Amino acid sequence: MSLTTSQKFGKAMDKIGLNPGYLYVGEPPETEEIFLKNFQRTVGTEKLDDGTEVAKMSSNPNDFGITWTQIKAEMDKL
Repeated sequence: MSLTTSQKFGKAMDKIGLNPGYLYVGEPPETEEIFLKNFQRTVGTEKLDDGTEVAKMSSNPNDFGITWTQIKAEMDKL
């Protein structure tokens, strides 16, 4: 059974093990352009006015700690 692009991406990201984490929302990452449009990396936490602590996200590739080329290489192994 062949994996979908989304499944390959999820498995590759699990193997890479980005901590503290990331968020990916959107179409399956078939190209670097699509990946960059939909990927955000957790870069810390911040407190809201009510004192709730939430993840601070970045869509800046310089904050990712990984490149599309590295992720795609892991996906291609699956």
